[in-house]
Amino acid sequence: MSYRKMALAAFLTLSTTLSFGGESEQSGSVADRCLDWKVDSIPSDSDASSCSFYNPEKTSTRFLVRNHCSSEVSGVFTYYKTDAGQRPILSMHPFAVKPGQVVEVANPCSMSSPESIQVSQVSMNSAV
Repeated sequence: MSYRKMALAAFLTLSTTLSFGGESEQSGSVADRCLDWKVDSIPSDSDASSCSFYNPEKTSTRFLVRNHCSSEVSGVFTYYKTDAGQRPILSMHPFAVKPGQVVEVANPCSMSSPESIQVSQVSMNSAV
């Protein structure tokens, strides 16, 4: 699967207040310009999977982010997954991606639904 822009609203919901260089910007501009996301579905028998080997029916979903701007970009990645009692549990992962770097932000096993993904509080350490 190739890198895709953050604007994949069908899979990622972007709700951000962006700030850099002392200014605030409307949602999407820094994320659209700087971050590319790669989303992989990984079967439980793979070494890259976060699922236990004894759960062959489950799949992990790995989220990688690449920063192609000249400044570090940071934010918070959140998603819901269900526990054994089928109750939703919020998981939050802060991330920081240096220029040119690719970082694995999360690798949850059996997420409840793709609509439960959100990236928020995206900011840059300096202007691009």
